[in-house]
Amino acid sequence: MTDASERGNTPHDVGPTKQTDAPNDKRRLATLPPSFPRKGYVIWFHAHGRYLGYAWDEEEREIHRAHVSDPDHAIYFDTFAEAMVATERLFSSYYILHSPKPGAKPKLVM
Repeated sequence: MTDASERGNTPHDVGPTKQTDAPNDKRRLATLPPSFPRKGYVIWFHAHGRYLGYAWDEEEREIHRAHVSDPDHAIYFDTFAEAMVATERLFSSYYILHSPKPGAKPKLVM
C-alpha cells in the first residue's frame, strides 16, 4: 500500500471544489458533521466536505490515502499526536476533529 504523495500526486487533488463569488462576510461557514461511526481523531477537509481516508485506486489496483466523502472510510487515529503526524504532508486546509465515542457529536480540536 502506498500514499498518494509517494507517487507524486498530492492527496488534495482528489475531489471537486466549489468556487464562490460571494464576499467573505457572506460565504457559508463550514459546519461540523453531526456524528461519526467510530471513536477517534479525524482529519476533516472542511472546504471539500471530505476526510482523510483510504480509497481503492482502480487504475493501480491498490489502496491509497485519499480524500473520502464517507466518514466510514475515514482514518480514525487513536491519539491527537498520530493525527498531527498524518497532516505533515497535507496541502489542503483541514481541521482535526475528535469523536469521544461512536455516534457522538465530534468536537473541533484544531
